[in-house]
Amino acid sequence: MKKQPERADEESSRELFTDSDDWKSVRDKVLGLGQQPSKKSYYPELQRKLAELNRFKSLLDQAQDVILLLEKSSGKISDVNEYASLLLGYRKDELMGMVIDEIVSIDNILNERSITTMTKSDKSVVSVEINVQAVDFDNKSYVVVVGRDITERLRHERELQQYRTNLEVMVEERTRELSQTLQNLRTAQTQLIQSEKMASLGQLVAGVAHEINTPVGVGIMVSSAMVEITRDIISAFDNNKMKKKDLQGYFEKIREDSDIVLRNLLRTSDLIKSFKMVSVDQMTQDKREFNVGAYLNDVILSMKPKFKTRHKVEVDCPDNINIYSYPGAFGQVIINLLMNSILHAYDEESNGTINIGVSKYGDKMLLIYKDDGKGIPRENMNKIFNPFFTTNRHGGSTGLGLHIICNILYQTLNGTIDCESIEGQGTTFNITLTINQ
Repeated sequence: MKKQPERADEESSRELFTDSDDWKSVRDKVLGLGQQPSKKSYYPELQRKLAELNRFKSLLDQAQDVILLLEKSSGKISDVNEYASLLLGYRKDELMGMVIDEIVSIDNILNERSITTMTKSDKSVVSVEINVQAVDFDNKSYVVVVGRDITERLRHERELQQYRTNLEVMVEERTRELSQTLQNLRTAQTQLIQSEKMASLGQLVAGVAHEINTPVGVGIMVSSAMVEITRDIISAFDNNKMKKKDLQGYFEKIREDSDIVLRNLLRTSDLIKSFKMVSVDQMTQDKREFNVGAYLNDVILSMKPKFKTRHKVEVDCPDNINIYSYPGAFGQVIINLLMNSILHAYDEESNGTINIGVSKYGDKMLLIYKDDGKGIPRENMNKIFNPFFTTNRHGGSTGLGLHIICNILYQTLNGTIDCESIEGQGTTFNITLTINQ
């Protein structure tokens, strides 16, 4: 039963190709056979060739590109794919026979790739990237026009261009802010250096400069890197070498670097605020002889409002100890020690006793400052003289008090200081000064 339709089809093919010229034409033009086959052997080969042609035609219709076949001599469209009809808004039979110039101009772009526009049936235009190639078959010359709709791509490129412009502005603004911050810092440093009367702050310039220059330097370095990678992505875009992963990597890098710049700007702002919080008495640079005991009592008296009657300060100093030094700088050391105890050694409602003992041996004076407060944890002992180190920042501490003391003693008073402390048993500072510098 199954063989009967095949025999009928074969008989039909025999009737179709009864003329020898027709048979030769089909063989040469469609099958390309080197020798004339028998009519019986031709039918399966024709079926296979027709199936291949149908598959190829189906692939062309499924392609998401406009494909137009033109007669080279007349420029008329002789065949189109389904997507051409869909994109341009014409029926296929309307497109057939139209002159290509009604849709797109392809003058002077043969065998080239170009970006242009195609005119749709409603006279609107669509942006396309076209490739025009000349082909010859069946002893005729044709032109194949392949066009890809790039409307979305151009929109994304415009958005990218806008983002690039905005990003450049943002980077310039951030860089300008960093430069202004650095300029302000340099101005502040100059003023500090020139303010000789504020000896303790003058000694802090190097330490403070290092602390603030670190986040500012990081911010400038990251901003410079942002500018460099922006140039690279622009170059890749301009040269049509930019890939999706490159753009994604660029966006991720910019996001990370922007966060770094912002964090460092905020850190710089906090450090500059800490400058404003540092308050020291104006110190005289006059070097003179003064009585240590009397000067200690004067300093403690001026500090009484800070104690609020809660803490007791005892001074054990012989009346005959006089030194030739800088009384203002010496007074600042005592003030900072007292403030350190008030802020860190005692809780707000607790009472404490502070003892200051002074003794003389040879040409040296030893001052032992001791409180009976909380003491210092062992892990913090090697940090207490570092600038900006504090365990009570929420209470208004800047972390500069002991650092100022250290700088004054070593660089102004030609002295030394060390610390002894056991957590829960108080803290002792041992200070050594030269009596006659």
